[in-house]
Amino acid sequence: MLYLQIMITLPLPLPLPLPLPLSLELGGLQPADAGVLFTASALTIAAGQPLMRLSRLTALSAPAAFAGGYLLMALGLAGYALAYSLGTFIAATVVWSVGDLFLVGRAYAFVASLAPTGARGRYLAVYGTSWGIGGILAPLAGTQLLEHVGTAGLWSGMAVVCLTLAALQPALVRHADKDREYGQPQPAPVELRTDQGD
Repeated sequence: MLYLQIMITLPLPLPLPLPLPLSLELGGLQPADAGVLFTASALTIAAGQPLMRLSRLTALSAPAAFAGGYLLMALGLAGYALAYSLGTFIAATVVWSVGDLFLVGRAYAFVASLAPTGARGRYLAVYGTSWGIGGILAPLAGTQLLEHVGTAGLWSGMAVVCLTLAALQPALVRHADKDREYGQPQPAPVELRTDQGD
């Protein structure tokens, strides 16, 4: 189940911070331009939050949202492999950041929905740990990939991982739904209280 949770909601943005400045430098740009790209990503995510509340987007099923998010991330990361100027890197950053919007919020909700009654905290802790593991492994893998396959290989490889995850989403979510339906008790509905007290 842990493997399934991590594969459904793989924290792919983690590998970006370390190899990105190195990749920019290898491509003839300034490593400090990574700050511009991180800012473009943050602005895209902040500006996109209200759009994620549109009824068309909230109505997307988990597999559709995850697959769409990973497809956009693949497109943005492939853009990094082909980028030749700061402008093309910014455009690619905006694309993968929109993909990230589809993934992050729904990922936590999906992981919580997989949990049996009373185990949401444990499930979210395991999912949070996967981010920590990714944070440790990403710098090691990113620098090794840069050294051995270059910038185009690094970003193309990450794009292929995203495409693979996009293709697997319907099957992975169906499998998770079967586990939830047959092997585990259904989580109790969450009741939101709006009263402020007496």
